Amino acid sequence: MRKKVHAKQVLGSEAEQKRSTTATKRREAQHGSNSWVPHRARRDGNRKRFRPAAQHALDPTGSKVESDPPWIGQSAAELRLKHPLLSGSRPRTLTLETLTETGKTSLSEPSQADAVIDDLSVLDLSTGSRCACVHTVSIPASLSEYDSSKLSVWPPKGRPPAKEFPFALDLFQIEACKCLEAGESVMVAAHTSAGKTAIAEYAIALSLREHRRVIYTSPIKALSNQKYREFQSEFNDVGLITGDVTLNPNASCLIMTTEILRSMLYRGSDVVREAAWVIFDEVHYMRDRERGVVWEESIILLPDSVRFVFLSATIPNAEEFAEWIVALHQAPCHTVYTEKRPVPLRHFALSNQEDRLVLLKDEGGRFYRKNFERIRKDLRIDRFRGPSRGRTLSNAEFRKIIRFAIDQDLQPMIVFSFSRKDCEALARCISGMDLNGEEEKALVENVYQNAMATLNSQDQQLDQIGTMLEMLKRGVGVHHSGLFPIVKEIVEILFQEGLVKVLLATETFSLGLNMPARMVFFTALKKFDGRNVRYITSGEYIQMSGRAGRRGLDERGIVILRLEDDTNEDCLRRILSGRPDELTSAFRLGYNMLLNLQRSEESRPEQIMVRSFAQFQAVKRAENAVAELENLEAEMKQMHFTHEEEEVEQFYKLNQRLAEIDRNISRYYRCENVDLFLKNGRLLKLRDDQHWSVVMDPKCCGLPNKTHGFSVFRRKVDGVWRLQNLQRSLIQLISAVCIEMPETVDTEMSRSIISERVQSAERHYASVGGGLPLLDPIYDFGIREKSLRALMHERRCLVQEMRKCAASKPELHEDIKLYGLRLQLAPQAEKIQRDLRVRSHLIHAAELEAMNRVLHALGYLDENKQLSPKGRVCCEISAANELILTECIFEGILRDMPEPLIPAILSGFVLDEKAKDSQMAVAEDADIREHLQKVQQDIHRVVGRIARVQRDAGLRWEYVCEEPNWDPNIISAIHAWCKGQPFSEALKLAKVFEGSLIRCMRRVDEVLQQLRNAVDSVGDAALSAKFAQSSALLHRDIVFAASLYL
Repeated sequence: MRKKVHAKQVLGSEAEQKRSTTATKRREAQHGSNSWVPHRARRDGNRKRFRPAAQHALDPTGSKVESDPPWIGQSAAELRLKHPLLSGSRPRTLTLETLTETGKTSLSEPSQADAVIDDLSVLDLSTGSRCACVHTVSIPASLSEYDSSKLSVWPPKGRPPAKEFPFALDLFQIEACKCLEAGESVMVAAHTSAGKTAIAEYAIALSLREHRRVIYTSPIKALSNQKYREFQSEFNDVGLITGDVTLNPNASCLIMTTEILRSMLYRGSDVVREAAWVIFDEVHYMRDRERGVVWEESIILLPDSVRFVFLSATIPNAEEFAEWIVALHQAPCHTVYTEKRPVPLRHFALSNQEDRLVLLKDEGGRFYRKNFERIRKDLRIDRFRGPSRGRTLSNAEFRKIIRFAIDQDLQPMIVFSFSRKDCEALARCISGMDLNGEEEKALVENVYQNAMATLNSQDQQLDQIGTMLEMLKRGVGVHHSGLFPIVKEIVEILFQEGLVKVLLATETFSLGLNMPARMVFFTALKKFDGRNVRYITSGEYIQMSGRAGRRGLDERGIVILRLEDDTNEDCLRRILSGRPDELTSAFRLGYNMLLNLQRSEESRPEQIMVRSFAQFQAVKRAENAVAELENLEAEMKQMHFTHEEEEVEQFYKLNQRLAEIDRNISRYYRCENVDLFLKNGRLLKLRDDQHWSVVMDPKCCGLPNKTHGFSVFRRKVDGVWRLQNLQRSLIQLISAVCIEMPETVDTEMSRSIISERVQSAERHYASVGGGLPLLDPIYDFGIREKSLRALMHERRCLVQEMRKCAASKPELHEDIKLYGLRLQLAPQAEKIQRDLRVRSHLIHAAELEAMNRVLHALGYLDENKQLSPKGRVCCEISAANELILTECIFEGILRDMPEPLIPAILSGFVLDEKAKDSQMAVAEDADIREHLQKVQQDIHRVVGRIARVQRDAGLRWEYVCEEPNWDPNIISAIHAWCKGQPFSEALKLAKVFEGSLIRCMRRVDEVLQQLRNAVDSVGDAALSAKFAQSSALLHRDIVFAASLYL
């Protein structure tokens, strides 16, 4: 006789439940309603190591509030009252106009749902046309309304426009210029080559007309040089400040890098005080891991009297950025967003057959899935077996693409490759092709020779100088960071003039001047980002593919992709989706920043942190979390059970135990006898899937017959039925029901038939009481294990008892659903409460306290938080590790070093390429070798001491000081160069690309300039002269050749 299993045996005795409840109440009494326990300060081991108990919450003024609020378990209303950042007023966003090519809508204040627009490329319902742009304005909370009458007319009445353009402005350009005429800041987000530079030119013209100063910032020095040349031809009163070059620094229009602007703000420069407008080009660089903080600091530190022009690639949260600007400077900021391309794009894939292109996405954004399947077939990928091994782009395949571009008149074209070596290899691959006529070759040679005339005879004989000329004469160019800067500029100039027909470039070419092509080709969709090999993001793809299509010349731009063997549909759809990357904060703390802010009378580190975009985004997410918590609380309050909650809880646990037993039974489904029952039409349930799936006969749908797998028709979360090949280990339940299957599953009709028959079976067995009958593993599959018998016995008892309960209380099933939903909502609410603890506190507060302890321990700040001589020196160093270099100065490590050796040693502080060799490339003379080893040992000792102080202060590992990245080859090369050797000899020692060595030398020179300023601040003239002499040894020949744009 079988022993009956009661619910108490499954759930545990009453005494056990009571003990568990008592322990839970005791824990809640100590730590609140959650098991989370605050992490208090403690000492680890013998060493005093401080760990902050909690981050500090600050109000907008930077003063500390309650340091460790017991928020866990509190309601949303209590949370809003507790924290000032959550209860404060925030900027509002109004939609002014949604413009199309045929009309516009008027001023309206959006609802909460419309305030943030997810897809700005919406359709205008009255015309059915695609929106040209959306214009919104963010205003301070103190303004009750916004007067849009000043933006209603273009061109402005009463006076001519500040600048007349030789072409008709697009709608988004007109909207932005209206904002400039109204004297208000504007954020312009548009695709590459859309015409954002015209807005910058109008802002410059407006400032010059009003005799005001305007500052134009760019992310890199090369782009600053290019813009200087462009604006100098348009406006006369233009200056350039990049650190390397200073031209006309008193001009009304100053072009500079963002780092130069931040340095001016730290020093309180009069140039910044006189500025009326500041233009930030490529502001989406603010999310850059290394340099993004420079943009944030500059925007925060600029005075409220300044008005801004932000030019960016398309970003989905442009309005959030504008709201941050309003919160900082308490003045309206407009957002003009357009996803309209001046030239629409068509995206093709290169077939494995090498003789055709297949359309993947058209101008309207439609993805051609069947064409993608054709490509997969050509690549011979079995999507049910898994991806096959990847293949490289063959020379014949690449030449086929170039010939296709020539035959279809798709020149000029850009070939994007994510490897510098691959760019040069592909250029050699088409060395036999001649794309320029004799007249064009003569022009190329004339431009090239005139540019190279500035170099000495030795540098003109360098290998890259000679080979690049022959390549360019044939109409082929290469552009990557490994080239000489002067060679890159020649390539850019020739490409703009149409003398380079095929340009092989890395993604750095996507940043810069308007240099469109007719066609863009991607050799791969994966790249190495310095950490991992990954697919490019949709935003990166937008930036590069946007080079295709020349405005006014091409009806459409052509983009061709070479798909790899492991490319799947989801990845490709994501890349081609056109959804830009969100603008996120990369704010981080640095010792140079903290000391400069400490020295300033107007700002403090806490004030900068609380006003950062990172803090703004965190508080906004916290507010959204509070709103979500309110919704969860309201939803949970509306849950009412028909039966007693204890009964519902007990029945729910019986259900959970039944599911656990089914999971244990499913392990026995891996035996071969199960295959006899996996016939066409069998219904089964898979793990983590609440829907029934249907077994498919492989012959029915053309699938290969798998030995250890089976094919199912499975209903996904979106309700769509899809065919999959799975392993037996994924089976959880096998029913005794088989449905009649149609002959094919390729059509929508056949799939709907299968769906209807499955639902019909479920309805039938539900009506007779219970679910679908199951196959018995013991009697049907012949499995005789005792453990399985015990599980089946327990399962039958549980099902019998549950059916009795359900028969007497028919509403119990509905209560069970509500109870399960409440159990799901409770952890969500708890998680939101925990997240709020982090999001609504001051970001990096713990790091700030730890870094301040480091500065005090090392003697950079005194007891009154005033800068010591060490602190003043550290303030001037930002291009390398400021702590190590400051300690080296004060310990005299650099003082006794020979002048040619100083730049060589400093290379380890700026080198961004990983060192490959562990030994010196050449045998230096004994004195130098011995001196070099001693210096490295001294610096190693300094790094170890600083790291110990940082660890003792409680800094996380990513903030702890590391050894310089010394490359013995680079050290030998720079030392040889400073000793007077020609560049060809230094390059042989370096074993890197020419451009990489030059970039390292120029960055070393930047560090030397900062070291000079640093020691000058403490009156060390002798050491300043030594640094000046070292810099003079670097400054010669091709390494510091003048830019062709100047």
